[in-house]
Amino acid sequence: MRTIQRNVDAVVRACSVSGLNPQVKVRHSSARTYLSGALDVWDIVFVDPPYALPNEQVVEDLQQIAPHLAEGAIVVVERSARDSEPVWPKSVRRFAAKNHGETAVYYLEPDAAELSAEPVLGIAEKEN
Repeated sequence: MRTIQRNVDAVVRACSVSGLNPQVKVRHSSARTYLSGALDVWDIVFVDPPYALPNEQVVEDLQQIAPHLAEGAIVVVERSARDSEPVWPKSVRRFAAKNHGETAVYYLEPDAAELSAEPVLGIAEKEN
């Protein structure tokens, strides 16, 4: 957790020098627990599950993530290069992929045509 916080602090400092004011939150919980109660909208999401986690479970998590993605958001998914590429949910589309040795990194974006026009549960109420 300390390494993650140091990295967040470095990003915030770098953004501040550029005149940006990022809102960065670090949550210490399982992804499933966090996603079940999430109300935020995200610009960037890093998904780095254990390689042993089946692709189907990664896709289930992405289905929960997709309604929270802002327009122009990016999702970065890390998987084992030895495994087949997941069959992505219709709510996102892969626009790039790169292998780094044993690691495959997939870059996804929301597929606006597939995302529901309904607001994420709780966000509309939170904004009012």
